[in-house]
Amino acid sequence: MSRITEIFSKKWFRRDLLVILGFLVVQFMLGMTLNLFVSFPNIPAGSSDQTYFNAIFTTPFLLEHFIVGVGLLLGSAWILIGAIKTKIRNAPFTAAIGLVSLLVAYVSGFEFLLSGFQSNIFSFTMSLGFVAALLSYFRLYQISGLGN
Repeated sequence: MSRITEIFSKKWFRRDLLVILGFLVVQFMLGMTLNLFVSFPNIPAGSSDQTYFNAIFTTPFLLEHFIVGVGLLLGSAWILIGAIKTKIRNAPFTAAIGLVSLLVAYVSGFEFLLSGFQSNIFSFTMSLGFVAALLSYFRLYQISGLGN
């Protein structure tokens, strides 16, 4: 078996799914820490882009939340490629739902930042994207193990 074939095997695909599910748990814990215990910086409406990025880089949990979010987006693209390569029935569709869900969560999180951490609808939409991604990847893990 070549190295490329091995990377896209069902065994490695399931391992990658466990990794992304683990990082989703980490992202949840960081998000809840931010929500419950961290005071967000006061950002006035119409602030410069630099002000928003300073908020990310000066708030450690927010920076970690942002970095894990970017990693989750990259990981979800990798999972979609793996789902296509492994040829598991319904896997590409389920992986695409996971990717779109994480995109929704990421964009909502960025909009929440741009609102000066004031728009609850973006916070809520971020959490919905997270839950949809978690369910998608859990389901993907289930269907990838069928027939073993």
